[in-house]
Amino acid sequence: MESKTEIIKRLFFCIVCMWLVMCNTNGQSNIEKSFSYLEFNVEKENEEVQYYMCFRLSHKISMWADHKCHNKINDTLFYAALSSDLDTLFVFNFETYQVKTIALNKTPPYSIDHIYYHNHDSIFIIYKRVFIYNHTDNQFDLILINSEGDVVNTYSLNQMPYIYKGNIDYMIEYAFQDIKENRIINGNLLIPLGIYSPPVYDTNFIKFNPKLLCSYNLANKSLKMLNVKFPTQDIGKNFHPDCDHSFIKICYDKNHNLIVFFPYSNHLYRYDFDLDTMFLIQCVYDNTFQNIDFASRKKDEYYMDIRFSNPEWYDRENCYIRRLSILNYKNYVNTLIIEVMDSNFNHIAYMFDNKNYKTPFYSNNKLLAFNKHNDLPYLVTPKKTLKTISWQEYEENHFTQKFLSSKRKISIIQYLKKKHIPKNALVVVINLRYPCGSCLKYLMSEMKNNLEAYKKNKIYWLCSIISKLKSGIFAT
Repeated sequence: MESKTEIIKRLFFCIVCMWLVMCNTNGQSNIEKSFSYLEFNVEKENEEVQYYMCFRLSHKISMWADHKCHNKINDTLFYAALSSDLDTLFVFNFETYQVKTIALNKTPPYSIDHIYYHNHDSIFIIYKRVFIYNHTDNQFDLILINSEGDVVNTYSLNQMPYIYKGNIDYMIEYAFQDIKENRIINGNLLIPLGIYSPPVYDTNFIKFNPKLLCSYNLANKSLKMLNVKFPTQDIGKNFHPDCDHSFIKICYDKNHNLIVFFPYSNHLYRYDFDLDTMFLIQCVYDNTFQNIDFASRKKDEYYMDIRFSNPEWYDRENCYIRRLSILNYKNYVNTLIIEVMDSNFNHIAYMFDNKNYKTPFYSNNKLLAFNKHNDLPYLVTPKKTLKTISWQEYEENHFTQKFLSSKRKISIIQYLKKKHIPKNALVVVINLRYPCGSCLKYLMSEMKNNLEAYKKNKIYWLCSIISKLKSGIFAT
């Protein structure tokens, strides 16, 4: 028999070995992963997207995503976008490639937040709630215009619970982002709510926890808050802002049921109008790409931030396609990957770029990919055979390193001295990473109109896209 001393030595040796294994694998948890993927066949060059790209390049379109939307009308896809001056609405037809122009000179000159192109004679313009409340008589938040730009009707959201009325806490904002489908059901406009205060990672959100989807009756102008709430299990978690963790998104499945999802999570929910209840869809979820909240992250490990888009029904292949944005991973450029799911949302595989083509994307019931050499779009179809790739191989061959400047870093004060900004000047720092388009336009107009006065009073503006540089004002 082993002596007591030998047993203790053996146990100690085992503990040391386990500790060494843990140390060697610390920070490399992804390397052990592997996942299934599908390659794709390239069929032919796609003319439709080329015309769409020409339209985008030949028209001065607002850079803000909320100023654009898609919608299918009589099986034809249309893309509506505001001009950069916000005085014109462009409507591109994906079938004829024609562009219709609607002048907005008859609409109120207020700060526009979103647009929704329901059909050719029913176009909604949604204004910024803070602007409406603070700078108007607060009679309406959105208007309905026709194809001639005439105002047909106005609608107020003033009775919506927790809507902004000068308050900061216990407040919600409407969020019409990523409109790609019909938003009116039985005469009721669906209005998602986003940007909550207190935020979801604040413990005070537990007692706040508002309903996040509004059904607005366009006939009698009444509203009903639907029983759609933030997932209980994720309240208190703090994810990266790039994950859009303070937003709710909606879409439809192939049977026209309403689907609710939150961009920080791969989970999908189905909303039942009769029961006024949101149900988690029971399907096979894959967790290769997932978000870890900041509190759960371990030191010296690498994490990525994932933003999940809406699943779209791909009729030709009888499956759903969902885009994932892979963000802030190591020193790599942000990249895309798409998930393929069956008709019940069960995970099948992923698709990504190859040597000659970028990651495919879904558009107008087609799967397309840009050629890396001529930058033209091609129609592609997924192959049927599943393959497996290790995480290490995927990372080595499908991520691109960011360009690292050899120039040394300097502080803001050193930068200001280099630009000969005098002492006792007032410097306004604007972070362009998360800008408000209307605010930025207003500030730039003010600077242009008062340039001499700014110089005289030593007022300077510094714009930056560096994520760590916060917006603010300081004196030199």
